[in-house]
Amino acid sequence: RGVGSAPIYRTNGDTLYQVQAGTASTLLKPGDTLAGAKVSAVQNLAGAPAGNIALIAQTGAAALQGIFTYRNGQFSKVVYNGDLISGATVYGAATNDGLLATNSQGHVAAFLYMSTVNGVYYFAAPTVRNIVSPGDGVPGTSLRINSISQVAIDESDRIAIMDEGRLVALGIAAIGTNHGAGPGSALTPRPRAAGTPARSTRS
Repeated sequence: RGVGSAPIYRTNGDTLYQVQAGTASTLLKPGDTLAGAKVSAVQNLAGAPAGNIALIAQTGAAALQGIFTYRNGQFSKVVYNGDLISGATVYGAATNDGLLATNSQGHVAAFLYMSTVNGVYYFAAPTVRNIVSPGDGVPGTSLRINSISQVAIDESDRIAIMDEGRLVALGIAAIGTNHGAGPGSALTPRPRAAGTPARSTRS
């Protein structure tokens, strides 16, 4: 994934390789550290035109699931299960292919399972917004969103989904023209052990 000059590949063993000038180097593998915990599995991967990626990984002894980005040579945490979004608990991210997307700015759209409203959430730190959820209306029609199978985000932060074979364009997330319009939601990280870094690192 990532279609820049140094594409990134994921193997069946959940190792990520980056290829530059015909040479592959290891970017991330099980046992490496993200957000202060060791990676046990990479569950999904999405790429952007500039070559950066977003990924879903399980980390730590408790197999906590998180969404991370890799951009400009650095891994960063986007959201973990157990984090709070405006008081609602993140239960996890959908790992189906197509339900995670990122653009060259490192902004992420992903389907999250929540303690309140499941749906597609948009992340562009510090902005977090619920874009669309099953049961919402399809813009410009009397139809309702039933089953979200794919999500996409372009370089202008315009988000679209596939809903039961229908392509549904949802507008520009950054200016709040779609579901959840407004200033955005507050993301509260789950409690960390003392000394655990907030940003992600690879060892």
